[in-house]
Amino acid sequence: MQTKKVGTFITGFLVGLVVVYAYGQMFNNKVDNSPVVESANDNINTEVSISPDPIINNELSIVAQSAGNSVLINSITMPEDGWIVVHEIKDNIISNALGAARRDAGQYTDISVYLLRDTQPDNEYMVVLYKDNGDKTFDLSADKPFANADGEHVMSKFIAQ
Repeated sequence: MQTKKVGTFITGFLVGLVVVYAYGQMFNNKVDNSPVVESANDNINTEVSISPDPIINNELSIVAQSAGNSVLINSITMPEDGWIVVHEIKDNIISNALGAARRDAGQYTDISVYLLRDTQPDNEYMVVLYKDNGDKTFDLSADKPFANADGEHVMSKFIAQ
């Protein structure tokens, strides 16, 4: 009798975990416009590729700032829904994504992008704008960088102090 109760308890506990996980996944894809880290990947070193359809009139302004767990974007114009992504620069190549914040099309000022790993003093970083592929989840392999009318990436370099 006691074994049956323990088995029932364990089964109920596991079913509860599955339900809680599934519930969390349903709401994980909902995105608000708060500047939280949506995704970051420390294992990807990649050069940014130009998106196939250049966008005109992109603006991105960032200045040197203190090292820490977030990056302040002074002003930005998002021509379409997309991502503001902070990358490390290693050997003059855009490298690991440290943090990302999603924004709908529009103009914004004073946006903080929170990072999974702090920036370090005297290191260079690049903020790159990416188009969202429609799933509202940042993915370096699926979301492509914006490009301006000249085919140049929309990005800005800064040095953490």
